[in-house]
Amino acid sequence: MKVGDYVRTRDGFDRLVDKRKDDNHDYYWYRFENGKTMTNPENGFVIKSSPNIIDLIEVGDYVNGSKVIDIAQAPKRAIYIEDINQIYGLTPYTNDNIISIVTKEQFENCMYKIGEDK
Repeated sequence: MKVGDYVRTRDGFDRLVDKRKDDNHDYYWYRFENGKTMTNPENGFVIKSSPNIIDLIEVGDYVNGSKVIDIAQAPKRAIYIEDINQIYGLTPYTNDNIISIVTKEQFENCMYKIGEDK
């Protein structure tokens, strides 16, 4: 994991802004954009990292308010979201089109379910 990389965490998405070696110990300090600081983020907090945020998005996440339906790997990595302006329409997004992301886990955590199937 390098400074500037985006990270998918248990809490959502973040970005690594600083990594420093602790002179008194044999480990590094990692600081994230949200202010969180830790010594070993790969131990359960960071799920995966990449310099390209699109690499961290999964089917079921929400990008720019729309649900991700599919992810293309080649010839260029792109995600496809539901397009409410088209019947059965999918809109491709690349890194440059991404403004906001909500993970499927974040969405499920804040969802209020009605009825017996809670």
